[in-house]
Amino acid sequence: MTEKPVDERAWIVKHKRFLFSVVLVFLLSLLLSGCFLGHSAWWKEEVLLHDGQTIIVDRSRKLGGYRYPDSRNRSILEEKWNFPVPGTYKFVTWKINQELPPKGYSLSLLVLGFVQGAPYIATSPAGCISYNYWGRPNPPYVFFRYDGKTWQRIKLEEFPMELTETNVVVGSPKPKKSNWSAVHRSDQGRKPLSGTASEEDCQGTAVCKRSEQRRMSRRGHRWER
Repeated sequence: MTEKPVDERAWIVKHKRFLFSVVLVFLLSLLLSGCFLGHSAWWKEEVLLHDGQTIIVDRSRKLGGYRYPDSRNRSILEEKWNFPVPGTYKFVTWKINQELPPKGYSLSLLVLGFVQGAPYIATSPAGCISYNYWGRPNPPYVFFRYDGKTWQRIKLEEFPMELTETNVVVGSPKPKKSNWSAVHRSDQGRKPLSGTASEEDCQGTAVCKRSEQRRMSRRGHRWER
């Protein structure tokens, strides 16, 4: 009878230690998740479509470390676009691993549009490693169409001729100190897709020389190849 209170006190002490451990793990998880979220970015973007309609796109990025000692911006690990299909209540997501191939795909989205209800996007390989991975397309673009379930790569001839101008923010807008979640317009600085790949990304290699590229522009209603 005299040992029972001792056992009860020991059980209470063990129980408190267990609860303390759980709380500690929970706080560490919050700290780590906070650090991770601190290396992410998300914003809403107003996109002007080719037919004059506008949609609001939710964009987000997961960021990694600095690729080079003198880099000012963190590397992009993953990018996600979530946008509505005009005239419906459906949403479509474009999600891509932005690490260099073969681990990722490294594509920059340039054009977003809808023709006969089907979503289309035009992307550009980011750098020569990605350009080679995607088969050195000429002109230097990779086109996709959403078939209702997944994004399928399509040929230039299958891409709608109505979609000829960039209509999204390439990169990310500069965040404001008071409101990072503001809606950013992407109809400024619209320009036709060009068939000239960046030579700076290739650092003088023969892969992306201008002589190997053809101009891609709109003349009338046809792409000039």
